[in-house]
Amino acid sequence: MDATQGERVEVIGERTETSSTWVNPDGTLTTGQAQAPIWVRTGDGDGTTSSDWVEVDLTLEVQPEGTVAPKAHPAHLELAGGGTPADGELLSMSGEAGESVGLAWTQQLPTPRLEGPRAVYPEVQPGVDLVVEATRSGYEQYYVLTERPEPGRVPDLSLTVIGEGVTATETDDGGVAFTGDTGEVVGSSGAPQVWDAGVDGERLHPITEPWTEEDDQPLTALAPLPDWGAEEAAEERPSEPTTAGDAQTLVDLGTPGEPPALPSGSETEVTDAPGQVDSPASADAGGSTTLVLTDAAVVTSPHSVEVALTPDTAFLADAETQYPVVVDPEYRWEWGFDTWVQTGFSSDQSGSTELRLGTYDGGATVARSFMNFDLSGIRNKTILQASLNLYEWHAWSCQARNWEVWDTAPATTAARINAQPGWFNRQSTSGQTKGGNGCDDGWVAADLTKLVQTWSSTGYTTVGVGVKAENERDSYGWKKFNSAEAGWGVPTLYVNWNTPPGPSDGLAVSNTVNKDGRWTSSVTPRLSGTVHDADGSTNALFELWRVGGQVIWSQWVNNVRDGQVAFVDVPPGVLADGGSYSFLLHTHDGLQWNTATSAWADFRVDTAAPGAPPITSTDYPSDGTWHKSEYSAGMFTATLKTSDPSLVGFEWGLDQAPGRRSPLQPATSPRSR
Repeated sequence: MDATQGERVEVIGERTETSSTWVNPDGTLTTGQAQAPIWVRTGDGDGTTSSDWVEVDLTLEVQPEGTVAPKAHPAHLELAGGGTPADGELLSMSGEAGESVGLAWTQQLPTPRLEGPRAVYPEVQPGVDLVVEATRSGYEQYYVLTERPEPGRVPDLSLTVIGEGVTATETDDGGVAFTGDTGEVVGSSGAPQVWDAGVDGERLHPITEPWTEEDDQPLTALAPLPDWGAEEAAEERPSEPTTAGDAQTLVDLGTPGEPPALPSGSETEVTDAPGQVDSPASADAGGSTTLVLTDAAVVTSPHSVEVALTPDTAFLADAETQYPVVVDPEYRWEWGFDTWVQTGFSSDQSGSTELRLGTYDGGATVARSFMNFDLSGIRNKTILQASLNLYEWHAWSCQARNWEVWDTAPATTAARINAQPGWFNRQSTSGQTKGGNGCDDGWVAADLTKLVQTWSSTGYTTVGVGVKAENERDSYGWKKFNSAEAGWGVPTLYVNWNTPPGPSDGLAVSNTVNKDGRWTSSVTPRLSGTVHDADGSTNALFELWRVGGQVIWSQWVNNVRDGQVAFVDVPPGVLADGGSYSFLLHTHDGLQWNTATSAWADFRVDTAAPGAPPITSTDYPSDGTWHKSEYSAGMFTATLKTSDPSLVGFEWGLDQAPGRRSPLQPATSPRSR
């Protein structure tokens, strides 16, 4: 595809693991920033060609050596095949700096059944299946208790996490953080959770059921590319040069404040029961129970974590518990971040494959979601359009209910309903709704143009947004979306942007010498200057002025590449001998003028050659006789009888044509050398 032919072209060299950037036919650029990896680097290329990249594909397949791995995973996830793992690991992953995390396993394994991104190892012990699901930033490993244990029999569901090049540290909420050599967090694992079949059935892809691909599942991770910049820029040029300003009005971010108040009656306290349960009002409304094993993970060495995953025996024996029961530890590398908080949930949800907002029980239970985005690639740009795009797969109703987007402080694994990131201001409201009974799943969007412009202009790199229902008492506003951990359709921030040209420099005039200013010997000189536009190319406007007067001539030069020299030849009849002039170089990329105009370049025109100066010498006077002996030095003086401000020096030669140059020396009239 060719942007000059009216089609978008991806700039492969601008790809990152989590983004793609396209040049539009109108000369602007559009960046799609995903919440999770969408590309995997391959081979030893430098990332500037399509062969250097492959799309993330979590579909598991058997490898030649018998192991199992996704077709393309950003952390090189690898699972054991059947039998006893030769390396003693159920699975392993590796990061960019060579660090790795794995799960130890020394027992016999059945041959796994592969279902999309899932590997199901049936009956690893009586009544227990082992399931591993690849996610975009790591994996989730599940034990599935397929039947209620017999009284007095508690299954042993322990695991050992082993790391290399990382240091494990327990977190306050029962999770584990893994830090690299420099102390930065490179990966994390939330506190393990336990839920029954009732909760599992609320997932888009229940663990207790075979994994099936949705009929309307998007083919890629990014939301559909908006139709921005599809029309080629108009050919006409703006008449009055100026300097670029912000294309959008900036919003007042203010300081982070308290979260928007929850509806009265919405309970935020968790019970003293093992793990956690929803509020009584949620239970009355059919809400589900999820337990958190806050004491399960114990760091036994800097590179080893023992995880005891056996659920509370009372929960397993409770007649209300619906089987199968799922036990879920997970691990994720630090690529992007999103999470949700909900009334009654006291655990980190950043490993969840979904986001949620609103209420399903008239405000007794309220959920909100948070997303962090990396904007380092679009700092100090002019933002033309921006939108937040979410894939919605569940709604209480197809009736439109507004949901809000706020700018918030970036979220962390500590986010809870009673410990939310700071909320700034509501920035957008959308009524788009998908995924209800009678309306297909699909993408919904909210406009964030002004907010993203503000972030870009102020140089933010990592930013946060929060989404919530406009009316948190209205159950019709209950919604669920894919999170960054979903295999497809991840949260996407699309930004249509432009970089205005920078000021030009290196202005020059041909046929010139410099003496008390720039002089040219031509009335049709060439004017030139170097242009700068980080987006690739721009158009240059030369303006020629009479000093002390006005513009007497101008000329455009189109499509000059960044860092290249633009030039024009002044036509006859514009300049006059003896005149004083100046020129400027403006640039315009089809949307914006340069951020600053070039400096003035002054010059004067002198087309008449100076007359031959009289030459005198007291050592060798011109009297027709011989003077001094052979090879004796002598002094000669060349004199201007009248002052000529355009003179910079003399050229002279002895018994040959003039070729050597001597500058003028200050002197009283007559001037001499």
